[in-house]
Amino acid sequence: MPEIDSKSSVANPASGSRPVLRLPWRGDFTLPPHYGGNDHNRGNASPSLFRLRWGLRLAMAAVAVFFIALCAAQVLSRPSQGTPELPWPSILWLNTAIILGSSICLQSGLRQFQSGKTATARWAWSGAALLGGLFLAGQWRAWGELRQAGYYAATTPGSAFFYLLTVAHAVHIVAGLILLILVAGLLWVGRLRAQSALPGSAAALWHFLDGVWLFLLVWLWFQR
Repeated sequence: MPEIDSKSSVANPASGSRPVLRLPWRGDFTLPPHYGGNDHNRGNASPSLFRLRWGLRLAMAAVAVFFIALCAAQVLSRPSQGTPELPWPSILWLNTAIILGSSICLQSGLRQFQSGKTATARWAWSGAALLGGLFLAGQWRAWGELRQAGYYAATTPGSAFFYLLTVAHAVHIVAGLILLILVAGLLWVGRLRAQSALPGSAAALWHFLDGVWLFLLVWLWFQR
């Protein structure tokens, strides 16, 4: 008589347990009931959730080191002689308000989602994604204001690092925005459940990019 594999993904209906098989295209990263979801204890956390959260943390650490390195390079490359002060695009203040609003909207949507209010969460996540797109449009307008003033990437060292830092941040915002749109789409088609870790991870990444922008805003203001 063949032996039964204890690691089989087929659940025993009488035991009430679920199979541990997770299909990647489901996009839910849902924890089974017998997992606590506490990532501080690896033995009690879902392996997929553990990898997702630690992968996200490593990615954010790498992004932080990247921008710190760029700021250090700006300080080291500063010319000994003074340079003309870089014009400050006024739309940057509006862009900051927009990205802060997107984080507030996203956090509200995350709480609604975790409370099981999927219908409200859909609109909140969609609004956050829309504000993220408006932020990118505002950044494009800021670059246009600099070009109209005669400042291009090669005009002065200050303008070069302004373009470098803001464009690099915009590229990361595009990646975060794609993730927001993905989660919003999954919410609209009903493919996410309240135990899903994907929305929380997406929100954490977006809040992190929001914080990076606030740092860059202050840095560029004093470096101009």
